[in-house]
Amino acid sequence: MRKVLPMTFRLVAALTLALVSSAWAQGRPVFNGYLKIRPAGGSMNAKTGVSALNIQRWTWTLRPESNGLEPDLEPLIVGIGDTERLVLPAGLLKRSKNGRKFIYRDRTVTRGVRSVRLWRGKSSTVWQVKLQLVGLDLSRLQFLFPDCLPTAVIVGDDDGFSGVEFDLPNGRYGGRVKATGFCETDGEWPWL
Repeated sequence: MRKVLPMTFRLVAALTLALVSSAWAQGRPVFNGYLKIRPAGGSMNAKTGVSALNIQRWTWTLRPESNGLEPDLEPLIVGIGDTERLVLPAGLLKRSKNGRKFIYRDRTVTRGVRSVRLWRGKSSTVWQVKLQLVGLDLSRLQFLFPDCLPTAVIVGDDDGFSGVEFDLPNGRYGGRVKATGFCETDGEWPWL
């Protein structure tokens, strides 16, 4: 049994690396849209900085020249700061009967995207985003808060991008994390 566990671990690690690499192999999104931020809350382990975040309703406006989203056919990636890349492979989001909503949920996920709900508004260029993210490494907030981090939701060749201010409303040891709203980043898109 001892030899099986390390081999299993290596296989899982290799598959995860391949999945992330293949998702990023699609290259930088071509159509850079805008992500309107509303406050979102979550929890943080005060010792490790590992966090969970519940995003209730951010608005993603696509570029007018975008070819549109096909969330059930394209990978979804959430990028926070210059290190967090949470990948949901193509095919996991399920399309509703009317084709306007796309939903995914897996309560067993301990690091990554636990749930997603994307739905198209009245216009095909405006989408609403609801996410539950778990296992985030936001440990830098333990030393620098509030902090402005570039954040993106990416589906295929489209992204919604914004600077998001993250804060610890109860201080370093309070156990809470909050995305308070928009902030100005240096304008660079950090995920190449």
